[in-house]
Amino acid sequence: MRDSVQSDERKGSRSVRPSMNQKRNLEDDRLDANTSRRTTVDIYADILEVVKRHGGHGRITRISYGVGMPVDRLKRFLDRLEKYGLVQSDPSENNGGGVTYIMTPRGQEFLDTYWKMKGFLDILEESKPGSDY
Repeated sequence: MRDSVQSDERKGSRSVRPSMNQKRNLEDDRLDANTSRRTTVDIYADILEVVKRHGGHGRITRISYGVGMPVDRLKRFLDRLEKYGLVQSDPSENNGGGVTYIMTPRGQEFLDTYWKMKGFLDILEESKPGSDY
């Protein structure tokens, strides 16, 4: 289809309206962009991965850098993870008065299960009708 062109004589500029096919492509791009956003479960897994990489424990600032999230927002996620029993907070005076977050065995189990499910979902995504596989 051909793009519709409108001229604005006063300004001497042209505006181009996208065709229906282009509109569909733009919508598809938006859908692809939305699916690349992290879900809450993805964020939980990212937090646990960062804690695991640092020996199973970490302070909020280090976790914040590793996850790429502001400390105040991360604190809310850590509070939920603690409520679910996936991390445990240790407000020890030995670490300079800060709180250390420790991954629990249940947190490790969550992480293992998350990566298994992610692998299965990736396989299903690759074998969708219309994909190159």
